[in-house]
Amino acid sequence: SPAAVRADCSPLWDYWIATEGVHNLTEEYTGIRTLAPVLSSAAQAQQEIEEENGGTLEAVPAKYTEITNVSQVSKLGYLKGVVLTHGTNDQTVPVDQSNQMAQGLGTVNVPTHLYLVTGSDHVWEGSSTLNVMKIALDELFRIMAGGTVTTGQTTVAGP
Repeated sequence: SPAAVRADCSPLWDYWIATEGVHNLTEEYTGIRTLAPVLSSAAQAQQEIEEENGGTLEAVPAKYTEITNVSQVSKLGYLKGVVLTHGTNDQTVPVDQSNQMAQGLGTVNVPTHLYLVTGSDHVWEGSSTLNVMKIALDELFRIMAGGTVTTGQTTVAGP
């Protein structure tokens, strides 16, 4: 958002920590829509995505692109660093979405570190004990204390 700036007009955020983020809404929506006829949680997710975007992917493709992170990578080059954490067994948001985001951020030279937690499924953001969330919180506090992000990938035992 153009309004997300500090008083001096510099970006409000300079680091980003994303835990199991939906970085490719088009991919997520397509998968959910496939499952919606047989899975009530997928049907609910489809309805919520369509409400948020004002219609289906076919009806308003630009709206889906607008909030698809991997489509907006070129606008993120100002970031000082990004930490992505994702469980390898996540069946809610496929781990490939964090891989796509890490690769995209590399194209605009944003230092990005991807933590893959083996055997972990999708976790609740209120958890501070599961490795996916614990790593994200540890990284947040490390960055707040003056740390930086080094590009790379680390595989960690889970869950």
